[in-house]
Amino acid sequence: MAEELEGSMIVSNEEAPNPLARDERPGDNQEPPSPPGSAGPRHWTTRQRWGMAVQAAAALLLLGLAALISFQGLDDHNLRLHHLEHATFLCGGGLLGLLVGACLWPPGHDSTWGRHPWLRLVALGLLVVEPLVLMAVMIPFTSPWIDAHPPIHALEHLLLIVLGGVLGLVGTRFSAAVGWLLVLVTAAMIAAYAGMVLPT
Repeated sequence: MAEELEGSMIVSNEEAPNPLARDERPGDNQEPPSPPGSAGPRHWTTRQRWGMAVQAAAALLLLGLAALISFQGLDDHNLRLHHLEHATFLCGGGLLGLLVGACLWPPGHDSTWGRHPWLRLVALGLLVVEPLVLMAVMIPFTSPWIDAHPPIHALEHLLLIVLGGVLGLVGTRFSAAVGWLLVLVTAAMIAAYAGMVLPT
């Protein structure tokens, strides 16, 4: 009788589940794999690396073209070309901002703002106000005064590059699509303003 009781206790102990034991089945307790390129530049695919290289080359080409127009004085007596030059500066800076944003916040990044949700409101305000300020600077009556002061004119071009970069960078914090949309639409508005409003 004692032997039967002892045997039943051994069997019950073997069959009883252990709440502290880890489930070692394959695939359990493992995080799902991240999408390709979501972990930053080190994990980018070859296609992504080539895309970023082309984007950087395009940004430098646009900035170089705009600088060449400025240095050659081709826009001194052509307001349309002058404002198209501004659109080119902004677009080149925007492409660089998008590139930096893709490095800081790659595809699949967490778009939440953590312990600083108020920064989201600041970023949204910046993305709304900045294009309006850029369009206000493009008003034709400001051009003669700016052109008469070369340091101010050079500072204006530098600010266009920086503000374009800020648009791309902050927009990418929300998503890559938002960043691209802001840069391209703002540059297109400046170009359209030059072509439609200013006299030939």
